[in-house]
Amino acid sequence: MKSFLRLLYQLSPGEGLTEKQEKVYRELLEDKSQSVWLYEEDGEVIGTATLMVRKNVSHGGRSVAYIENVVVDAINRRKKIGVVLVNHCLDQARQLDCYKVILTCAHRIIPFYLSAGFHVHEEVVMRKDL
Repeated sequence: MKSFLRLLYQLSPGEGLTEKQEKVYRELLEDKSQSVWLYEEDGEVIGTATLMVRKNVSHGGRSVAYIENVVVDAINRRKKIGVVLVNHCLDQARQLDCYKVILTCAHRIIPFYLSAGFHVHEEVVMRKDL
């Protein structure tokens, strides 16, 4: 668990690891609406991705999937681990009959997702930090 939380820290540096994060991690493992995929090497988590699935009435009742928290340890990047994790999420979304997969990312990471078959959609992501 600690190596997983240290890895997520690379997404939000400066946050520090908290007891709340450890509690949420344990809850994630029990939550059936999402899957947390871990990529391990020598007993250490060096990559992760989360797939969340939401039921949907439109589009024939097919679900929507969201990919979140894709991160590979900085010293292990450029080894295609992120591709493996994203493809695993996409395969799972297909198996769950999702009609689309959505994710948000920083502008600098767009080329990575374009290479994985995603496209920039005309929708605008709106956000309000609380």
